[in-house]
Amino acid sequence: MSKYYMVDVKSITSKIPRSTFNVNELEQLAQSILAAGGLLSPLLLQQTDIESYEVLAGDLEYYAASRAKEISPRKGEMVNAFIVSENSTKEAIEQFRILHKSSGSRSIEATTQRNRHVGSGQIATLEVRINEFIRDFKHMCQRDMQTIQKGIDSLQEQLPGKVDALEVFNHDSIPDLVDKMAVAGIKGKTAKKLIGGIEKARQASTFTSFKDIAKKIDGLADRRILTILDSWQGIYMGNAFTILGESEKSKSSQFGSSQKLSTNRESRKSRSEGQISNLEARIDEFARDFEKMRQLDMKTIGRGMDSLQEQLPRKVEALEVLNYADIPKLTQRMAIAGIKGKTAEKIIHEIEKTRKKSAFTSLRDVVERVNGLAERRVLTMIDTWAGLY
Repeated sequence: MSKYYMVDVKSITSKIPRSTFNVNELEQLAQSILAAGGLLSPLLLQQTDIESYEVLAGDLEYYAASRAKEISPRKGEMVNAFIVSENSTKEAIEQFRILHKSSGSRSIEATTQRNRHVGSGQIATLEVRINEFIRDFKHMCQRDMQTIQKGIDSLQEQLPGKVDALEVFNHDSIPDLVDKMAVAGIKGKTAKKLIGGIEKARQASTFTSFKDIAKKIDGLADRRILTILDSWQGIYMGNAFTILGESEKSKSSQFGSSQKLSTNRESRKSRSEGQISNLEARIDEFARDFEKMRQLDMKTIGRGMDSLQEQLPRKVEALEVLNYADIPKLTQRMAIAGIKGKTAEKIIHEIEKTRKKSAFTSLRDVVERVNGLAERRVLTMIDTWAGLY
């Protein structure tokens, strides 16, 4: 009994050489398979192993499906086929022959009687196929590079680019400071006075912490610094990254353009059928190995990018810690900030009790709702947590 399945093209083999068929006809049928979304005339296959099959009838269609996979590995991955049981092989082939008789299908003819003539036409077919493979290889490389670029772009978007407040105070220009102060609601004469104090203080020495800023800048008390930090949390800075420069892209696009095959006409005549078969087998093997190598490379790149994703530096967000860290993690964070023993236990208990009612919305909200966490202590925590990733 025959059963209908969708079969992976790479798991199928044929005893008939690909060079038996006309290159243009294979190309035309392959494009038709991709455009139609599949092969309208299923192959007849016999299972030879757990995941391997051999063509009983439909060799032309099989090689067209193989060509479709070379053109578009994703769209041409599967082909529809009837898997024929051993006790119905003869009947299935006969039915296929009758149904395809009027269409002039040469695959059955090739199955029952292979054309043993070895001439320049067969070698020319092989040359065309090799040129096609080189062209397809170039296109696949370009597609793979685009896939890699998209992955890098996606990672780039996830890179932590939040404004580092201490960096802003130390290095931002006066116009940038004006803009960022405006974001925090500090404008006019107040902003001008604060920015003047910042500029003067940082020329003398770099700010080492937020407590250092509060100490050096008149008008920047603890509460105002917390207000600034709360308002700057949503500000991001973007970066750009490309995997290839224009010159490399140009080289990639030109890859294989000068690859041409030339064969001496006299030597063609002297080649035996065994040499042709060997050449065909080597091309098939090379095509299979290349596809395996390509898939392995893409998996390796994928694993590398996943690993990179896990290693992306992620600064500790104080508000996130206070809202979601469990008690052991909070105890650890408090210890880093120098808050230990009964003081830490009391503060953590207050945090746990308060956040159960509602999440903290800002650092000032934390100060207002948690007993024992005054502005200065919160600044101390932020300063000590700034080095955590």
